[in-house]
Amino acid sequence: MENRRLDNSSHDVRILADWLDSKFRLPLGIRIGFDSILGFIPGVGDLVTNVTSIYIIARAAMLGCPPTVLMQMAFNVFIDNLIDTIPLLGNFIDVFWRSNTKNVALLDRYLQQPDRVRKSSLIFV
Repeated sequence: MENRRLDNSSHDVRILADWLDSKFRLPLGIRIGFDSILGFIPGVGDLVTNVTSIYIIARAAMLGCPPTVLMQMAFNVFIDNLIDTIPLLGNFIDVFWRSNTKNVALLDRYLQQPDRVRKSSLIFV
């Protein structure tokens, strides 16, 4: 199968993942993004970040990711939301569970090695 790369048409997901997961640097080198920050706004913050996370998964579908890879991405977002249900502490744990960054890395791996990622996602599912 042809070796595809994450090109300019999907550059937007990298930018979104960076803004959501790691755009800002805190003391001690800890990186946070709007997913952690907006999580402190009840209801609205999680809604905004979830819509953006779903957009990343939708773009992966548009780029040809199979259902097993998309399910793995959805699982990453599900875990993110599960963590967010822990009052206050969830927002701090969220700093380290970067579901959007994980999903973009998975998309990138799929575009470079589709057969290998398809098989590993099938095992995951």
